Amino acid sequence: MRGIIIEKKGLSVIVMTNNGEFQKHYFQFGKEIGDELVFRKETKTYQRAIAVMAMLMVMVGAASWNYLFQSTPYGYVSVDVNPSVEFQMNRFGYVTHATPLNPEGDEVLSSIQYRRRKIDQVVSDYLYEVMMSGYYEDQDHPRILVAISGVEGADPDLLEDRLRNILEAQQEVLASFTITIEKDFKQVTPEMRQEASSLGISAGRWEELKQRKIIPFEVFELEIESDAREISVDYRLESDGFKAVVEDHREDGVEVERTGAAALDYLIPILQKLEIDPSMGSLEIMERVVHAFEWRGDFEEFEIELKQHDGSTIRFQWKREENNEVERAPKEEESQERPKPEPLPIETLSIVKFELEIERDDVEMEVDFERENGSAEAEIEFEREDQKEIELEGQAALDYLLPILENLNLHPSMSRQEVISRVTAGFNWQGGFDEFEIEVKFSDGSIIEFEID
Repeated sequence: MRGIIIEKKGLSVIVMTNNGEFQKHYFQFGKEIGDELVFRKETKTYQRAIAVMAMLMVMVGAASWNYLFQSTPYGYVSVDVNPSVEFQMNRFGYVTHATPLNPEGDEVLSSIQYRRRKIDQVVSDYLYEVMMSGYYEDQDHPRILVAISGVEGADPDLLEDRLRNILEAQQEVLASFTITIEKDFKQVTPEMRQEASSLGISAGRWEELKQRKIIPFEVFELEIESDAREISVDYRLESDGFKAVVEDHREDGVEVERTGAAALDYLIPILQKLEIDPSMGSLEIMERVVHAFEWRGDFEEFEIELKQHDGSTIRFQWKREENNEVERAPKEEESQERPKPEPLPIETLSIVKFELEIERDDVEMEVDFERENGSAEAEIEFEREDQKEIELEGQAALDYLLPILENLNLHPSMSRQEVISRVTAGFNWQGGFDEFEIEVKFSDGSIIEFEID
């Protein structure tokens, strides 16, 4: 019997036979509509067997499809460029869900397809949209932060492969833009990601906040006031989170209030570039602060309190007097004697000797600490090119150094990379290094000692 194919659908075709009948046949691979078929007359049992086989193949295909695109989370990838988003992926690296972490991230996310696509492809599309829209946080020095984390039990090596694929894919996209872009790709722990999720920010951003990398202040409180405007800032980094509140009230009735992650997004690019220190005069500090916060015009009152990661503080208030002179005045409560914190008992410290030297072209830091028979000596030197050298000795060096050594939690079983990471974070060392030399001796006789140059 002969027939002509008049319709194709999946694994089956509809054939019009030479005696005018319409029949359904399966598995006619390579055949197209209009092709002639020559076939023997099929029994009903044979036709049923073919139909069952086709159904089984469809079911197997559907099962494979569902397995490949299963929605069970295996890991998370957060991307920060200013637009911030977190993608959830399954074990095979396919995106199953996405959560925007700020309004800009929501807008960019709405313009791309991400479900059931590989994570490296999705991140590339996301970054392309960000760059095309000009949303990147710092127009002069744009930066991309990508952090990957797994669920409990996820394979770190597999996650590292996924991260490498993302990096390679986005390099092709960014190559088309004539902009120098800083890229930071890292893997963080599930615990870090869970903490970040509860705070409403990305895992990468929370990791950098905890490591004191992106904001140079642990506390930053500010109030500026004039007849036409008032702005207040309250930011503080805590062990289990952060507080961030920014309020801006204007005479024309415009009121902007930001809290939590929204306030953090606003503050990061401002505080990152705000370079002030206690050696500056009040006038210079005020000029830099009002410029950073884009304050226009005069102001009647200015009050600031901040604490940097090295423990140094700035605290004063200023009011415009009739003679318009700028005077530095302490807060009222500063006139009272503040109780000094109890010094850390040296005997509780497991480290008996700590020598460190970190150096790159323009910066060098040296630390020497040794204790014996209940007493200790310490010396710290920090020198930056074209800036004055900072030296601490005696009790001042001990007061600065002991809390850092206590919180490093070093032990001899650590890898070199882990020691370097903890030490550079503990001493708030910014950027890379050309030389790193360390020697640590513990009270039990164990030692950490190595040199990298």
